[in-house]
Amino acid sequence: MVKNNEWAIPKNIDKPIETVYEIKGNEYKVPSFEEFMKTYENDGSLNYDDLGGGEVGGYGPCSDYRCYGSNACQSGERFFDLYIPCPSIYCHNRQNKIKTYWVHDRPGCGYSNDQISSKARIRCPDCFNTSHIKYHNFKCSAHKDDPKETNSTTFGDALFAIYNDTKIPGTVIAEILSDLARNPW
Repeated sequence: MVKNNEWAIPKNIDKPIETVYEIKGNEYKVPSFEEFMKTYENDGSLNYDDLGGGEVGGYGPCSDYRCYGSNACQSGERFFDLYIPCPSIYCHNRQNKIKTYWVHDRPGCGYSNDQISSKARIRCPDCFNTSHIKYHNFKCSAHKDDPKETNSTTFGDALFAIYNDTKIPGTVIAEILSDLARNPW
């Protein structure tokens, strides 16, 4: 569905925004800090004495504090705005290669563009829900009342359509396509 509410459209975007739906919402809950600390094991070998202020953030390449203790960032994972044609099965927008930004359809979300990672995962920057592409349905202006599933082939087609026309480096698109080929659903 195209979000026409001004409050839901990021200020730096002048293109339509579509909606991503979770299909297994509560199964992939990010733990609270307290829940994380219950299972955290410290071996005592950490030394923060030579670090300056602001140098301790998330883990891996992500410096966002919300990643700490969550599955929102994996080692070596990089995130980019999700700007692709609709990857849904039987969607003519995908076939026509109409590219769009996507936002998470969840209360409190929709202020920021969803992101795709080099490990074939989608992350909402508003709530930090992060899961593999296969756990999402997509709803665009062509089927605004009917969220549709995707599969590795149709998502790969959507990525291939942006290969030469995106801010996502070709090497990252190749990583995602490789993951889709290795892990079809």
